[in-house]
Amino acid sequence: MSMRAWRFDALSSLSDLSVHSEPMPTPQRGEVLVKVRAVSLNYRDIAPTLGRYVWPAKSGLIPCSDAAGEIVSVGEDVTVFRPGDRVVSSFHARWLGGRPPPGLMLESYGTGSDGWLTEYKVEGSKNP
Repeated sequence: MSMRAWRFDALSSLSDLSVHSEPMPTPQRGEVLVKVRAVSLNYRDIAPTLGRYVWPAKSGLIPCSDAAGEIVSVGEDVTVFRPGDRVVSSFHARWLGGRPPPGLMLESYGTGSDGWLTEYKVEGSKNP
């Protein structure tokens, strides 16, 4: 089974955004699979392609840092979430409080790691 994901194949203009057919991801231990229902477009999501972002971005990434969706499956050892739960993205998935971890800004969605402009996305679950 495949899904659609939009990627900036280059970072020279907004026209570099193209749709790709990709394999459906499968959640592993501690992860959930989210059906993305809504994505918001913020200025910081397009700033790297305009050369106006404070950190360099990698080409080929899926943009967008804010989204809402529904969990469709869970990986092994996920106990807090279940299919059907509605969820929202967290801009800094690794930063839960206190001082930011080193390298946090370089791993942000759409600049250092794949963002949310996709039909499905696997993310880590934070079990308490």
